[in-house]
Amino acid sequence: MQNTLSFQDIFRNDFLKTITNIDLSVFDIVTTMMLALGLGIVIFLVYRLSFQGVVYSHMFNVTLLGMTIITAVLIRTISTNIVLSLGMVGALSIVRFRSAIKDPKDIMYLFWAIAIGITTGAGLYLLASLATFFIGLVLYIAGRVRSHRQTYLLVLRYRRSAHQEVLRNISNVKHTVKSRVATGDILELTIELKRNPKDDQTAFITKFSAIKDVEHATLVQYNGDYSE
Repeated sequence: MQNTLSFQDIFRNDFLKTITNIDLSVFDIVTTMMLALGLGIVIFLVYRLSFQGVVYSHMFNVTLLGMTIITAVLIRTISTNIVLSLGMVGALSIVRFRSAIKDPKDIMYLFWAIAIGITTGAGLYLLASLATFFIGLVLYIAGRVRSHRQTYLLVLRYRRSAHQEVLRNISNVKHTVKSRVATGDILELTIELKRNPKDDQTAFITKFSAIKDVEHATLVQYNGDYSE
């Protein structure tokens, strides 16, 4: 009859000795570190080349690289020592991350770096390599594909006497009025519209600013969460 391992057996001294006496060779350590570094660089480059936000954060990208290596070292360590693994779980349970992630895409890159670090630290080198290049290729292609027409916000501030003229000019463009603000004789419209980024945006906005009684006209490229 096959013996089964009970929970109490795990904490017996003889069992702990057999688990904690596993040594890592220099080759295993170097292989894990170098592979984690190489795959982290791939994540670093993909994030840099496919970035479309407002301000590129070099330090966040460096964090992705460092997180891949650190996670690999952590997993490699606790995978060979059950005592360390139990202690690490307790230590990590009190860690709280308070940095706000503004772009949901950045969360995906964080999980990617952690997943590759875990896979590399577990010794699944082939899986880690294939997953990195496959995910990197998908994200790079998806990040580079852009629509020929982008969303803009047109903000117009004018007197009531120019209202009909403004409506005539904007009627030629497919648009959606996002907000209307009226303060005495002053009106302010915020309009969402689609335009080809290769078109002359200066000429487009000049057409509105040239209307009599229009105080100012602003055209802002808009991506849904923030302007750029």
